[in-house]
Amino acid sequence: MDIPTGLFEYITEKLVPIKELSESSQKTLLETATVETIESGSFLFEQGDVDDNAHFLLVGKLEMMAMDETTFTIEAGSKQSFFPLGQMQPRQYSAKALGVVQVLKTSKSKLESLLDSEKNLPLSVSEENDDLDTGYNWMTHLLESKIFSSIPPENIQKIFALFEEVHFNKGESVIKQGEPGDYYYFIQAGKFDVLRHVSKQNKTFKLATLQEGDGFGEEALLGDTPRNASVIATTKGTLMRITKEAFLNLIRDPVINTVSYEQALQLKSDGAIWIDVRFPKEFKHCCAADSINMPLDMIRVQMNKLSPEKNYVVYCDNGARSAIAAYLLLNNGFVVSYLSEGIAEHLEKPVPQSNLADITPLIKEIKGDAQAALSSGSGNDDAKTDASALAYTEEIVQSLMSQETDMDELSKALSSVLASLFKQLEQALNDKAQAEIAKNIAEQKLEIMQKQSKLRAAS
Repeated sequence: MDIPTGLFEYITEKLVPIKELSESSQKTLLETATVETIESGSFLFEQGDVDDNAHFLLVGKLEMMAMDETTFTIEAGSKQSFFPLGQMQPRQYSAKALGVVQVLKTSKSKLESLLDSEKNLPLSVSEENDDLDTGYNWMTHLLESKIFSSIPPENIQKIFALFEEVHFNKGESVIKQGEPGDYYYFIQAGKFDVLRHVSKQNKTFKLATLQEGDGFGEEALLGDTPRNASVIATTKGTLMRITKEAFLNLIRDPVINTVSYEQALQLKSDGAIWIDVRFPKEFKHCCAADSINMPLDMIRVQMNKLSPEKNYVVYCDNGARSAIAAYLLLNNGFVVSYLSEGIAEHLEKPVPQSNLADITPLIKEIKGDAQAALSSGSGNDDAKTDASALAYTEEIVQSLMSQETDMDELSKALSSVLASLFKQLEQALNDKAQAEIAKNIAEQKLEIMQKQSKLRAAS
């Protein structure tokens, strides 16, 4: 069709992804496109429609409605109007004209075909656009992702309106490890490497290569933590980004379900599986009953062990790591909630049973030797003092065993207890030689216990 010069320039220079096409492809697309006029109060399309049309607003204002209620409006010339209108299918909302409206109507499948054909052009044809793919495909990836399919339509439109386009040359840094999180990024074109520096080894490792359609940067925003990796452009590229506040309000809040501890217990009784996303040592030390351990840094490779038919509740100490885990699981199609306040205050913290099992027999032997020494060397006059010494020892040992500690710490604490005990024994016994014998026996056994502890640590 014939399009006025001024309108043609607007369409080919402003509308995404038409502006990404070559001049010849733009002409091919627009040969079959039409400019349609919609009367005030009429609908361009309605919620639930399925078609092959891509509409762009050229003149006027549209009211976007879901379930017969106004959700937002789009005005020609605004950033929102540069993108296809309501492109998710079936249509997630209706578009009603507020006054006379003009739209560009093109074939969605033809547009995609032209974009794909240009994407596969040899480098000699379009060297300056090497690795720069078209804008339409990144939007398709975005809208078809599990996360975005759960976002309310009005939020999606707001997200597109808030997206800021930023450009990077090869070798430029997008985000740096250790810096605070400020933006969420979505790759419109180009390739980017994810790098992590390990200080102890003084080495930098490549974790992944990201390309068109991939998003990154959500973990620092969800967990309110510093960036855990750097991202570097490996080609010339274009990113779309939104602020942390917009990401949390428009994406996280409506998509990720948070639950209280009581609600999580109810979900568990209904068959939900609890996932502890803390480190294995934290999980081994104390965890919720019947939960499974899937550390956050391993969840991407271990989630294939989970059943998509199950409901999951993820938790950590304070909610930071579990929020990230919930996002990752949701984006892979799992039904998941997370404990926003964490589970720390609901967990008991006993000494690991293996430690108690190792040390309890030795403690009993030490106490037994002390009892034998007291019985053989003390008279009736000293019975109360002797009983007091043993009662004191029993109280201290039981207190130590009930605290959170490891073998080395427990050995040091018991050494202190023994010193105090035998000081009392020396005072209580008439014959100091008997006390010395008991002390030597106890110290020998303590030495054996410490050696066993070191051997376990070495193995």
